[in-house]
Amino acid sequence: MGSRPTFSLIVPSRNRIDQLQCFLESVAATAACPAEIEVVGVFDEDDTASHMVSHSRLNVRRVVVQPGLTMGALNMAGYEASSGDIIMLLNDDVVARTDGWDEQIHKIFLAHPDGIMLVHTNDTLLREHLCVFPAVSRTYCELAGGICPTGYRRYRIDDHIEDVFNLLGALGQRRTVYLPEVIFQHNNSVQQRHGPPIYLSDPAILALDAPYFDALLPERKEGALKLLGHIEDEMREQKTAARRRLLATITDSPALRVADRLRIESRAQPRTSANTRVTIGVLTGDNRSDNCRLCLDALQAHTTNFDLVLLDHQRHAPGHAPAHLNCLLQGARSDFVVLLHDSVLVEPGWLDGLLAAMGSDVGAATPVWRHRNGKWTSAGVTFHPDGSGHYGPVLEAPKQPSAIFTFCEPVLLIDRGKCGGLCFEETYRQHFFTLDFGLRAWERGLRVVCTPAASVTAIAPNPGIHGGALDQQTFERDRLIFAAEWIESGRLSALENGMWREVPELCHILALAKEADQLLSRGHAETLDDYRRRANRVFSALEQTPIHVSSLLERGARLLGNQPLNAADEQSGHLVWLLGLSGRQVVVKEDYRGYRITLSGQFWATPSDPGGFFTRSRGTCPSKDLQSLLTRIDAGLVKRSMGNGEQLISWAHACGKRVWSCLRHRGVLGLWRGLRRAMGDIQAASVAAFRRPDALELPNPTQEAFRF
Repeated sequence: MGSRPTFSLIVPSRNRIDQLQCFLESVAATAACPAEIEVVGVFDEDDTASHMVSHSRLNVRRVVVQPGLTMGALNMAGYEASSGDIIMLLNDDVVARTDGWDEQIHKIFLAHPDGIMLVHTNDTLLREHLCVFPAVSRTYCELAGGICPTGYRRYRIDDHIEDVFNLLGALGQRRTVYLPEVIFQHNNSVQQRHGPPIYLSDPAILALDAPYFDALLPERKEGALKLLGHIEDEMREQKTAARRRLLATITDSPALRVADRLRIESRAQPRTSANTRVTIGVLTGDNRSDNCRLCLDALQAHTTNFDLVLLDHQRHAPGHAPAHLNCLLQGARSDFVVLLHDSVLVEPGWLDGLLAAMGSDVGAATPVWRHRNGKWTSAGVTFHPDGSGHYGPVLEAPKQPSAIFTFCEPVLLIDRGKCGGLCFEETYRQHFFTLDFGLRAWERGLRVVCTPAASVTAIAPNPGIHGGALDQQTFERDRLIFAAEWIESGRLSALENGMWREVPELCHILALAKEADQLLSRGHAETLDDYRRRANRVFSALEQTPIHVSSLLERGARLLGNQPLNAADEQSGHLVWLLGLSGRQVVVKEDYRGYRITLSGQFWATPSDPGGFFTRSRGTCPSKDLQSLLTRIDAGLVKRSMGNGEQLISWAHACGKRVWSCLRHRGVLGLWRGLRRAMGDIQAASVAAFRRPDALELPNPTQEAFRF
């Protein structure tokens, strides 16, 4: 690295000549290249004995300062006098124990030409838990404005440097390396009575340095951004140099006129898988899993003219799928890239459907998700109105390619030609990065669409790129990043009040969300019946955006507090009705012709006396209309009779007292929920008629009444 030394070891010291000399001797004895090491001793001007310390094999540079400076100021004085490429903060009570320590540290820095690295060694006390003796490059110090702030009296200097690199890691660049085999033994320790030696700090000084460290967090964040900018600039220069070398090899211009470099945009010739090659990246947590095999089999059966790339994000970089997806986007040779999740199966014509949806202003298209039972599960997402960043699916499948706010899973077709350098934000670890991508596409003036001509079937109960159970801590971390980036910043609101106002399908959902929000209040001239009709109409439309229903339930419950749930109350009855429509059980009529009428998403009728049973007459249909239910009761279409429950109890009497006691013990008289639990006891009683319980057609045990 030129004529200047490789290492500058900064060592403040006062009146500890023997310790300092021992440190110098250990450094010289263990270093592979002592001549490349500069030791910068920082001494008070009244400590004249320390000024004379030297070593025959090391370059010892002395810096004399006025007495009483903070440790931060001493380290800065040493840094300003240093000349090495790698700066390392050390104490005079340290002994180097590892041969060739300098070569091992230097090797780490050589692997990163941009110079942004933090290396720390084993101090034998705090080890990997804290970076006690940090080694950084001069480049880092120049970007940071020095080795450390001068306000630190004694502690938290190493924390300050390490935290900058931790923040850089949160931005997607992990540049901290711990070397457990490189030992710089720290002798400032206290021997425990039963245990290893530990390091103890002075609580009085720490009480001053700790709040100073906390106050400098904004400064460290800006420092991390500077480091990231430097890294990206260096990467850009390296790519530019590599591209220049590539262009230097090209001498035949006519040879560049090849078909695969020509992109055809023609309305007369729509894009299909026959005339458009795509790159398909399958994101998997285990490329040997059954899900991955099924996904690849479906791809092979229903897709042609594609390049396949497997992205095993758990095996090589656990939990950081955005980085893998970006590698695919940047390295693909085709204009169109499909990002596919291994927990879904593609269906016939899926790729042609996606390609057909790529209009002139469309940047990305996503299919409709189906559940394994064949129902529509998701056609884009919408956001929770509380500004938290939580989101939920839009359950209604469009009849034609339609705009969506964004999407939550990486199953989509991206037009790289239109999206340009748009990539997935690597600040996120496992969640929200796909939502972020779709929103940034809108900010560029590109539409994001969902098309019913392409559909995929989920083969996992809860398909997700994280694999396995939800990591709540990681989800919350990513959610907070998303909320700060889009909601607190106002960017999402700008889209809602800007270009989304020109998109009818998005305007419809935004208007519906506004109507839902208005249900929390009732107009002065609006009667309770008028409010109920309005709420019923809005909730009928809200079936396709269940997250708005959940929001109304949460907010309505907060407004009601501990008030009794009386749907007829003039003051709070509208909120009670709102809770009932949202799914909470509320009483509408306590006794109507022998039936108790409740509302829980739909209207329910149960006998007023707890021991009764009822059935619905064959041919009647479920209804959300209260008047329709009352009319059926008036007409005798809902009547007390011996239904399945009474037949079962009558049969149980005939089977014997033991079975009857099982049923009574389970408390199922008049309660359908207990029937399934009782079946285990009935089987244990060895009743022959119950050896095939699946032959009995019982009501859903999770429901306590039939619904209409």
